[in-house]
Amino acid sequence: MSDPNQVQVHPLAALTEAAFDNEVHRNRRLVLAGDIHTLTQMVAERDARIKELEAELGIVRASEAFRATAAVGPATEGEGK
Repeated sequence: MSDPNQVQVHPLAALTEAAFDNEVHRNRRLVLAGDIHTLTQMVAERDARIKELEAELGIVRASEAFRATAAVGPATEGEGK
């Protein structure tokens, strides 16, 4: 005889609950994968921007160095002796 205080769970109900749990975990993994993909893209964009800024900085420094040498002017034979 069955105990009236014990709840009987149909085997298909347990299977359905497990399938639901699997789907919840699957969806969570998909969300995490999407987040990882988004973050990877953001890092790649940041790295590309850093390279652009480094290139611009190199041009600015070269320009400043050229202006500094142009402002001094060419050395003449009488100077420095």
